[in-house]
Amino acid sequence: MSDLTKNIGNELIAGRSVVLVGTSDSGKTNWVRQELIPFLGRQRKRVAYFADGNSVNDAKADIFIFDEAETLFDRRFLEKRHEKEQPYYAPEYLARVKQWHERYAFCNGPSLYIIARNAREEIGFLVLSFKNTDWDGRAVEVFQFDQKSPDTSAAP
Repeated sequence: MSDLTKNIGNELIAGRSVVLVGTSDSGKTNWVRQELIPFLGRQRKRVAYFADGNSVNDAKADIFIFDEAETLFDRRFLEKRHEKEQPYYAPEYLARVKQWHERYAFCNGPSLYIIARNAREEIGFLVLSFKNTDWDGRAVEVFQFDQKSPDTSAAP
């Protein structure tokens, strides 16, 4: 079992929420399904896994996992980095994200939000700066997913 599994699993079991950020297609979902969810199950925790913001429902669980989650916490940071790609977020996408945020907030138990960012600087910004969600203000600890070795730890 990886350190990442123990660290994130223990945060969730203790009732805290967590963000896992890494590049697209790095294996985050596979790791969650094959390692984290079985670990939580061995701890007798009921897990509700949602593949994306559109699939969130009123499932009853001890822990909620939101794959393909999105935050707008770093919106200004991303818009500055991608000035030539304006608007960075299309209005239709922003409307969808607002709906997802309402759904995330509805599930008020300990949660894991899996977020993709593809540039090292964008991942680092979230790891160092994202402390409270922009949908309900809950405190989160951010972990970086490294596709080579999911043994990373939380931000300092």
